[in-house]
Amino acid sequence: MTTRYEYNDDDGVIGMTGHVPVKLLEGPFAGVTVEFGTIGFHEEGDIGIKCNFKFNVIDCPDRFTKEGLTENNTEFVNVLGDVLLDVLTKEIEEVGDDFLR
Repeated sequence: MTTRYEYNDDDGVIGMTGHVPVKLLEGPFAGVTVEFGTIGFHEEGDIGIKCNFKFNVIDCPDRFTKEGLTENNTEFVNVLGDVLLDVLTKEIEEVGDDFLR
């Protein structure tokens, strides 16, 4: 199940890439706001397709540090990956065939 999230564009906060940040609303990382950067997909043997992505933590509750919310935090990266795939799936469904153009 994908962690609930919302686009955090109501404060006029735009991050490093100019993309609208995403705020996690539930789960162990509730309250953390990130923006996604470069996203890539590649085949990885028998595993299938792997998604790699860059992200920037824009804001986080006091119980976290930005230094602790990096690509080295596997649980955090997995949550972000689920959110990113949900965002991409919804975008593809919304724009249909135009997504790949």
